[in-house]
Amino acid sequence: MRRTRRTPKLWNLYEAAIHGLARTNNGLEGWHNGFQKQVGGHHVSIWKMFEGLQREVGLAKLKVAHIEAGKEEKQKLKWKRTTENIKTKVTNYSNQDIIPYLKSLAYNIDF
Repeated sequence: MRRTRRTPKLWNLYEAAIHGLARTNNGLEGWHNGFQKQVGGHHVSIWKMFEGLQREVGLAKLKVAHIEAGKEEKQKLKWKRTTENIKTKVTNYSNQDIIPYLKSLAYNIDF
């Protein structure tokens, strides 16, 4: 019986790595902290919340306009290279044994 290599089902970031998507929720955390500062802290009134959301809508429209105009969001070169390295390793997964594959991914983890 011939063994076939299957993609890892337990790693929830496998598809994200294939498509070059974010590996963390740092962007969301950054947005949340910025929004909190914008509205004036924790437990604000509903009116301050609405005002903050209106400003966020304006910023989102501006970002969409920038993207449509072809302006890319800047990413630090270090993280861009790491994302590219991980994508390459994940794409070539079927060509490797599991232990060298996992070690090659581990070298890209930075704390």
